[in-house]
Amino acid sequence: MLAPSLAALAGPPLITDDPDTLPTGRFELNTAYTLRLSARDAETGGRTWEHAAPLFDLNYGLSEGVQIKFEAPLAVLDPSGREGARAGLGDLSVASKLRLVNEQEFPLSISSYPAVGVPLGSRRRGLGAGSPSLTLPVEAGRHLLADTLFVYAEVGYERRFAREENDRWFTGLAAEYEVAEGLVLCGEVRRDFGLRGSPDDSLFNLGFKWTLSASATLIGSAGRSFDPSPDAGAALRVYLGVQWSF
Repeated sequence: MLAPSLAALAGPPLITDDPDTLPTGRFELNTAYTLRLSARDAETGGRTWEHAAPLFDLNYGLSEGVQIKFEAPLAVLDPSGREGARAGLGDLSVASKLRLVNEQEFPLSISSYPAVGVPLGSRRRGLGAGSPSLTLPVEAGRHLLADTLFVYAEVGYERRFAREENDRWFTGLAAEYEVAEGLVLCGEVRRDFGLRGSPDDSLFNLGFKWTLSASATLIGSAGRSFDPSPDAGAALRVYLGVQWSF
């Protein structure tokens, strides 16, 4: 069988992360195109297009139960107004997933996945936050039906230090099911709770993972917010890429 275990494939293309970590010494590189399209602006009649073309997401199994991650996009922003599109390096995310317990010893696998946002993108050009951020999530999940079904959830808090960007709580519930050898279907629902008057957002994503070889998997998803606005949520979200394991 070409496909690795379902646990090794969890995470992208969904936003909600899972509690599993890579085996020690293993790399996972996700190279993807992503799109976030805003709702139509009533004043300009346009939409804001935010692309990562590409997004680089490198993960490494540092030791048993410890995984580190480096993620950075080449960001492309096309605002809804009459300003021109611009492109450049986006902000870097550095994270470390720490597995606290696994389902062989406990009813659920549980991990913590703290991440630091490093402001490399230009805030003036709309390509970065301009200040660091700190995300503190916890993930829990379990494999069922002879490991063909993986159900997991995530809850966390994001502290944003940039001006005019408020903190948020977030939660997500996801599932992945291996419908055939080498083909996994996945989906999620998420809810962001904005603080200090910033808007909430609820969204869904549906996706797939299709094993191409022992080291490459095609991954993709599409979804949207349930009630997007020009300033919050998305009328369309797209993720399409290849997950490399080595």
